[in-house]
Amino acid sequence: MASFISDAGIETSTGNGFPKRLMILAGLIVLADWLFYEQSVGISFALFVLVLAAAVIAGASHQGFRRGLAIHVFILFIALAPLVESFGFLSGLIGAMGIAYFTIAVTTALPSQMSAKLIACGRLLLSGPLRYFEDVARAIKIISHSGQKTQRIGKLAVWAVPLVVTGVFTALFASANPLIGDWFSRIDLWSILSLISLPRLAFWLLILVAIWPFVFLKPIITAGPERPASQRLSESIPGADLVFGQAAILRTVLLCNILFAIQTISDVAYLWVGVALPEGMTYAAYAHRGAYLLIITALLAGGFVIAAMRPGSTAERSPWTRGLVYLWIAQNILLVLSSALRLNLYVEAYSLTCWRAAAFVWMFLVAIGLVAIIVRIVLYRSNSWLVSTMLYMSMVTLYACSFVDAPRLIAAYNVAHCREITGKGAALDQAYLATLGPGVIPALDAYRQQIPEQTWHSGDVEAIRQHLVDAQLESMGNWRAWSFRLWRLKLYLDEQVGGSNASAAQDR
Repeated sequence: MASFISDAGIETSTGNGFPKRLMILAGLIVLADWLFYEQSVGISFALFVLVLAAAVIAGASHQGFRRGLAIHVFILFIALAPLVESFGFLSGLIGAMGIAYFTIAVTTALPSQMSAKLIACGRLLLSGPLRYFEDVARAIKIISHSGQKTQRIGKLAVWAVPLVVTGVFTALFASANPLIGDWFSRIDLWSILSLISLPRLAFWLLILVAIWPFVFLKPIITAGPERPASQRLSESIPGADLVFGQAAILRTVLLCNILFAIQTISDVAYLWVGVALPEGMTYAAYAHRGAYLLIITALLAGGFVIAAMRPGSTAERSPWTRGLVYLWIAQNILLVLSSALRLNLYVEAYSLTCWRAAAFVWMFLVAIGLVAIIVRIVLYRSNSWLVSTMLYMSMVTLYACSFVDAPRLIAAYNVAHCREITGKGAALDQAYLATLGPGVIPALDAYRQQIPEQTWHSGDVEAIRQHLVDAQLESMGNWRAWSFRLWRLKLYLDEQVGGSNASAAQDR
């Protein structure tokens, strides 16, 4: 990422619209203060991103971006759609990546590979804010070592006499004219200054640093394509061809197939067939112990296959090696399925949580990645093709997940499978449901309808539901926190209130 401050001199930056960009920066800070400071976040984040995108266009120093501007704006709107549905970590991350993509597309040439695009966006979001401190330090250094310092002091001195004289006459008019004096008396400077606190100043600085690279990003000359990683590996590590040669890979894959077969037989026996576990061990303990570690094992196996089966290598052309690799990947896919079954057994015993739901998604992506490795080997594709394919699959999966109302889904599952309703499994963890937010209200209503009011659970559920309803009403009372998901929940609550009133009228 190039710095906006040029080593050739500060005047180069001012010639490129430096004052205009400073005004844009100040306006964005004021907007961020109005939208976010001590406010709930919702649709306000999407609105700020849209204004930031407009600021990027206004500050762009070249016209070449206008040819594909419509496509870039369309991609940005696609990235902001999850924020309209509901603000959260995932939707916020997608929105941030969207504005990073838009900024790079408008201010510089985008790389062709998907992996390079994501790296560029991630670099802008993570290391871009540090550019503010580098630019300020460079600007001070440039000004202090040039003749511009005296020139700029002279420009400031020109304003000294006019400001002093105007201030004197303003004070005289305020004393002589009661109307003007009344106007000044209505200005409470202390109340205005009381609004500026250290936390607020820290918030302004945080916003300044965060949006600085979006406003002051200069066009970047992208580097040429890098050599394949396998080529760099063989050149940098002595004996790499021997270590990753056909003989070594063939022996490694053969031994790993035998080792994985033992694990596969164990899972088939205990999880799929239902063989009795050793005394003192439950299925829940067996499932939880390996649900996540086996996924790491599958990832390591996939990484080894990618490194070993380099495109054009002897190992990739060997029929025996390819056959054993196919068998090994197939066992890894079965390993992922067994991990999913383990996790499902654990969820049945101890209910569903956000992290366990995320683990199911992660296992799905790992399985898709293993299948993609097979396709890459069968079709003799490059590793860059594999990386791009997995990035596309991951992006599509995470984008789809950003529209899923996870709290409502988790609460509905836990209510439907709790001990109070099914007679087995775990009791409903009401305290955990309360932490998931107002989205669990429909599931709590379903629970209340199926559980007698005389049970000890009813009072807790009623109190939790009322607390969540109050939180939802508070969120809807502030337009900044509005989201399509909260609006749908409001319609549901209005319908429930209308139905309750109708029932009460019928009883009378």
